[in-house]
Amino acid sequence: MVSSSIPLIRTGSIRPVTAWIEANGGSADRYLSGVGLGRVDLDQTERPVAMLAALSFLHRVARAEGASDLGLRVISSDSFWELGRLGQLAVAAKTPRDLLTLVSLASPRFCTHQRISIDSHPDAPTVRFRLPESFDKDAAHLTHQYNLGMVASICRATGFPGRHIARIRVPTDARGSVDAIRPWFDCPIEIATSSTLDVKIEPGIADCLLLRHPSMAQERGVWLPLREELDFRSSAMLLIGDMLADETPTVGRLAEMSGMSQRTMQRRLEASGTSFSALLDEVRRNAAISALASGDGSLSDLAAGLGYAGQSCLTRAVRRWMGAPPRELRERLAS
Repeated sequence: MVSSSIPLIRTGSIRPVTAWIEANGGSADRYLSGVGLGRVDLDQTERPVAMLAALSFLHRVARAEGASDLGLRVISSDSFWELGRLGQLAVAAKTPRDLLTLVSLASPRFCTHQRISIDSHPDAPTVRFRLPESFDKDAAHLTHQYNLGMVASICRATGFPGRHIARIRVPTDARGSVDAIRPWFDCPIEIATSSTLDVKIEPGIADCLLLRHPSMAQERGVWLPLREELDFRSSAMLLIGDMLADETPTVGRLAEMSGMSQRTMQRRLEASGTSFSALLDEVRRNAAISALASGDGSLSDLAAGLGYAGQSCLTRAVRRWMGAPPRELRERLAS
């Protein structure tokens, strides 16, 4: 699966991980900051973030906790329902088959670079997850665990006792993850002949009625696929803004978070009629004007937050953008 767009995923996808960290007395802040997500508001579940940063976050937590099965550990009975609008699909579903079919149809609205499908087997359907082969293998293995855990949690939501998953086939390059998965499931675990995770549901489970979750409510309105919601330029600006919270943005780091080489990133930016420095300048401009309009914080803090060497650099930039120094502009915006 090859795409020229920047891999994005909704913020809701990382909430099960942060909830697990907090439930175990930890803080997710240092992990999020380490991958360029320190500024992200986790309550804004529909906000897109860099998918590779989200996968890197999962991987960093797993290494720090010594948990090779972290993708399964973080999934609780509430995890799916807390994903934002994707979780709200449960309102329209009566059975696991209904819900997983809706998830497969809605997956482009939740994530740009993962494909989800479910076959039409009348009794024991198989759910399939596919990630780009270019993704980091260890992070991809943890992501497949996460997906497997979500399918199992949906099946358990029927309240049906006993085994829910009939067979698991992990991608060919995930042989090392079988040992991490095995303690969680009493079903055959096989190595697939492809890079797809296959999860076969136990006969009869897919068509059992789902129990209603107490927090279930459906948000109305149009929900666009992420590729349509943000074009390449807007996606790049989003990632640059996230980087500003924790590091000085660079075109190399932007390329890394986008899953492409620095040269390819520069070509894509040029084809979009812009450059990295122009986008960084625009991101800083928008953030500065918003902060000055709110009247919050000192100018020195604002300069530092935007990655400037000092307040004088911020003053020069604001003069160039708006024709007035920051203090004057703040007073003008406040009036």
